[in-house]
Amino acid sequence: MKPNNKIYDAIIVGAGPAGLSTALECGKKGLKVLLLEESPILETEKSWITFESAIKDYPLLKKAITNKVNRLKFYSKKESFDSGETSIKGCLIEQSLMNKAYEAEIKRFKNCKILDKTLYQRAKRKNNLIEIQTSRGIFKGKIIVDCSGSHSVVGDDLKLSKGKFWLFMCY
Repeated sequence: MKPNNKIYDAIIVGAGPAGLSTALECGKKGLKVLLLEESPILETEKSWITFESAIKDYPLLKKAITNKVNRLKFYSKKESFDSGETSIKGCLIEQSLMNKAYEAEIKRFKNCKILDKTLYQRAKRKNNLIEIQTSRGIFKGKIIVDCSGSHSVVGDDLKLSKGKFWLFMCY
């Protein structure tokens, strides 16, 4: 696979809330950004709940609220939790609506590129850069931001020891 000769200031792996927000903020600062996402960015069926207070400073998230809730439910492979009715109000965020709002804003910056349907495969350090191999080619960046979810796929590849992160992970 041939590497792309362009060098990005930041390569962001994962286009969930953390990855989209990071890409947007980096774009506003004039950084050359590549955002990688394995799913089709506008076709996701995911949704999530957050508190109203958590989104007050994020007007793009407000466009993605589809419902207000007063209970929280969490599911994992091993267990589930239901808070029952609570006085704390939450907002149901539809991921596809959020992605649409963020994508439009990010595309305003010519220095930002979004590659969805792109599977992250591995990363390695090379000549003071990070080289990322994906299903659509090899890309180089000065920093990598791992927004891939609950387990750092990039940290394992770069063999980062705990406490010595030069990689920023968002969960």
